Amino acid sequence: MVSLKEILPAYWIGEEIGHGARSVVHEVKRKSDGQRFAAKFVPVREDADLEIIRHLENEHEILKALHTEASPGARLIVEPVEMLTVRRWFKTLAACHVMEYAPG
Repeated sequence: MVSLKEILPAYWIGEEIGHGARSVVHEVKRKSDGQRFAAKFVPVREDADLEIIRHLENEHEILKALHTEASPGARLIVEPVEMLTVRRWFKTLAACHVMEYAPG
């Protein structure tokens, strides 16, 4: 199984700040500038996790579209930073959505 540390080598992994049925959210800091973000990580343990990854990818694309269009309300929504998916031999192993850190 792929770990969060493997998928995010450019970040320091901090404490867990939340979790869901199939995902875990960690505070992370970008090594290049120390900026703080939240990383939602979904490892694939069973086929149902692939659907969760599709939802995560959609979440990233929707947030990106909202911020790209410079909608007046976009600042009220966390800004997406990057979406990373690990695939080996055409099989998805894990995904991670890095986004702006919003305490609370």
